[in-house]
Amino acid sequence: MADMESKDSEVLTPEMMKYFWDAYTTVEQRKLHTVAPLQASDEQLKGLPPALILTGEKDVLCSEAEEYAKRLKLAGVKTVAARYLGTDHGLLALPQFEAEGDSALAQTVDMLRRTWNSPSKLEASD
Repeated sequence: MADMESKDSEVLTPEMMKYFWDAYTTVEQRKLHTVAPLQASDEQLKGLPPALILTGEKDVLCSEAEEYAKRLKLAGVKTVAARYLGTDHGLLALPQFEAEGDSALAQTVDMLRRTWNSPSKLEASD
């Protein structure tokens, strides 16, 4: 788990993340890129499918997610990253962020449609 910035999150605090991390992973698992994507080597990131990384400005995982997006881009993965200002972890599900959540959902649907309709995807299925 990367160092998390202490933000004014009303949903997920660094202490909560530590609790979840400890509850759901072992020390050995934390070294696996399948558990902690930032542990992946550049080679392991190459060839991954397109990625959409949506972050909430107040989310304690915001910086970590954006670092992952940068690493994906450097590895040649088609990556779109967007930070929703004033929002928190789980912005798609929280009623106080309805407008931002609607925008994030529309962005997700748009990316999925473009990805599924891309010529490279169609060629790969032949």
